[in-house]
Amino acid sequence: MMFIKKVQFIANFTNPCKKEETMISKKELELYNFESIEDYFNYIVESEINGQRSQVRSLIKEMSKPQRKAAYLYLNRDILPSRECKDVGELIFEQI
Repeated sequence: MMFIKKVQFIANFTNPCKKEETMISKKELELYNFESIEDYFNYIVESEINGQRSQVRSLIKEMSKPQRKAAYLYLNRDILPSRECKDVGELIFEQI
């Protein structure tokens, strides 16, 4: 029995070396004065248009994996998305 308890404890232990998953919260969206996560996605594209590639990368890293997937789908929803949307989509795809 003691062995099983140790295995369960080890299985429930989080790895301190593992990266923590970040996520953009509603509170953070309000700080940026965004009404929705789509506004945040558009802000990333605007940053790419303005040549702020390092800012784009840091904004992408702040998103959780499900948010990155949603951003990728959102940016590729148009039949012919802009070059900037494609560039940001590629950066997001690298992070998924």
